[in-house]
Amino acid sequence: MILDVLHTLNHFFQPLPEDYASFKEFAHCMFPRLLDTKYMSSMPPFKEEVPSNVLQHLYATLSEPPFSLPKVVSSPGRGYCHADNKQHEAGYDAYVTGMCFLAMQAHLARMRGESGVRVSADGSPVLRPFLDKLYLSKTAHQDTPYMNLNGEDPNPSRDHVFYFTFPKEWQRNEINQLFSPY
Repeated sequence: MILDVLHTLNHFFQPLPEDYASFKEFAHCMFPRLLDTKYMSSMPPFKEEVPSNVLQHLYATLSEPPFSLPKVVSSPGRGYCHADNKQHEAGYDAYVTGMCFLAMQAHLARMRGESGVRVSADGSPVLRPFLDKLYLSKTAHQDTPYMNLNGEDPNPSRDHVFYFTFPKEWQRNEINQLFSPY
């Protein structure tokens, strides 16, 4: 979703800001309520139940208990169904993403003992923990799992990181030997 946000802001609004804080402020101003299904599926309570947040895998997981996909009826000749299997076609991917979102939202509501909960413009309590947080790819995820458009990003521990300088002529094996006790 982060790339979609970047491209949309840059193409339809204005060039992206030069610094990170300004980008977050701009993105939140343009999109004050974002919900990222990839972020949702990578966090509790879904993290334990969802082995992959690749869109088609996520859809398959959410079609099985304890989850359930909503029933969607399209006008004749319009819309999609899962059997269409048109992966990477923008409309189909949006349809599948929407189905996944609704399934996760309904699951969260059931966990709270609520039924018939609708997603509202002023924010559903079950969705609040996921609001304005954008999933970061695996490389960034190892350091911080998400970008928070409406607040501080998580501050990962650096207790396990060493920073040192060494003579230019040292070879890799000398560095390995230096750190072998750790």
